[in-house]
Amino acid sequence: MYNEFARECKVGGGGFAVTNSLRTCQNCFVELLSLNRSIGYQLGFQYLRQLCMHLRTIRNNMSKDAVKNIYSWQFYNCMKLWVLALTDASTSDLVLLVHPLVQLIVGVIKVTQNIKYFPFHLKCFELLTTINQKTGQFVPAVQYILHPFDGTSMGYFNARPKALEDKSVPDTLIALKIAKKHVETQEIKDRIIKEGIEALTLYFAANSTSLSFPELFVPTGVMLRKFKKNTTNNSYRKMVNSFLELIKRHEDFVAQARGKIKDKNLRDPAALHLQFKLLIKHEETPLGRE
Repeated sequence: MYNEFARECKVGGGGFAVTNSLRTCQNCFVELLSLNRSIGYQLGFQYLRQLCMHLRTIRNNMSKDAVKNIYSWQFYNCMKLWVLALTDASTSDLVLLVHPLVQLIVGVIKVTQNIKYFPFHLKCFELLTTINQKTGQFVPAVQYILHPFDGTSMGYFNARPKALEDKSVPDTLIALKIAKKHVETQEIKDRIIKEGIEALTLYFAANSTSLSFPELFVPTGVMLRKFKKNTTNNSYRKMVNSFLELIKRHEDFVAQARGKIKDKNLRDPAALHLQFKLLIKHEETPLGRE
């Protein structure tokens, strides 16, 4: 069934019928894996290894065509299938494969940092966020969505934009990359910043009940404040500033909850985190309400 899905999932991001058909196949596959957990684990190990081997072959022989083989709907849909399977509560044995799956997705993101592949990077980052949220295992993935905000991209965002020749730009949901004629347009630049901030919000919301949340955000905060200082676009400053204010409110909320912890003995970190989990609920946090 998996091989059949891999053959048929070369299309994606189209109309509702295509998306619905793929999701139905994914749900059926996840249910089948839950019927026999030991076999499910063996299949997961085997097919994840195949994807990893394919990625390694591509990275060892980099070319434009090679990148297209990885940055494709087929490869993305296969990764998404295993994310759904590994984060499903009824297939707990497959959780043991979370680490290799995360390494696979990270390896795919690292194939190229070209800004035109931002839609694909965003989709991969959302998969990592889903793993983080559904399994409760912290995935240090934020650095893989921050490249539009680092110093090397500042020239791109501050450069004079080109006029949009078409009536509109394809939505990120149905695209894997940005067309060459759209890369330099203001519409695409605005979309990258907006969707990057939205992805960061979802990621930090998934970690909103972490005891170490303020420390977790420090590197991201430094980069975003530098971006806000150097950008010449006022709307970007407002978006970044609004996000930083939301994070500040959440950090204050976490700091107050920390102060309520009775036993602060550092000899047992697990007990410390358990106490904090009992004091804070995701729905009551500023990020949770957002």
